[in-house]
Amino acid sequence: MIPIEAVLLSFLLIAAVAVCVTRRLLASIIIFTSYGIVMSVLWILLAAPDLAIAEAAVGAGISGVLFFVVLRRIQVMEKEHREEEGRRRRLGWKSGSGRRLFRYSYNIFSIVACLSFTFVLLFTTAKLPPFGDPGNPTNNEVPGRYIERGIQDTGAVNVVAGMILDYRAFDTFGEICVLFAAVCAILVLLRH
Repeated sequence: MIPIEAVLLSFLLIAAVAVCVTRRLLASIIIFTSYGIVMSVLWILLAAPDLAIAEAAVGAGISGVLFFVVLRRIQVMEKEHREEEGRRRRLGWKSGSGRRLFRYSYNIFSIVACLSFTFVLLFTTAKLPPFGDPGNPTNNEVPGRYIERGIQDTGAVNVVAGMILDYRAFDTFGEICVLFAAVCAILVLLRH
């Protein structure tokens, strides 16, 4: 593994955990957006420019902007600040032991769940065939056909565009429908 990839993967893990444990929504949105930017850099390093563009546009760009707009629109940041100030004034240093016990057990459960999920993913990844193995599913006849006959079959100038818009047209149409439904739902939420 290239050292820069190891650093970027470490950042992704730290950012994913930080988004979950950060109490302020604005900070978690900023971390989420940086996660999307680093993920697009990783896609470039893995020689997948189409995924890098999609991640940069959707994961870092549109999602981040929509989250910021929604936070601003529903005035969550101001509410969080007022609630935190009120909580500090009311409770001072006193806090219920039941609340502390719940928070402690919730944190322990979350850590155990994340560690077990990480273990399952790492175990599954360790069982994958090695990179470049001729028996890998990625080295079958389908990608070879796409590359060899893609331009003749689709008439596209770009092989990737031919795959996305011709060979995988229904899949791409489904993704577009999901994105359209998500944007419509966000617009409906923003109107209120």
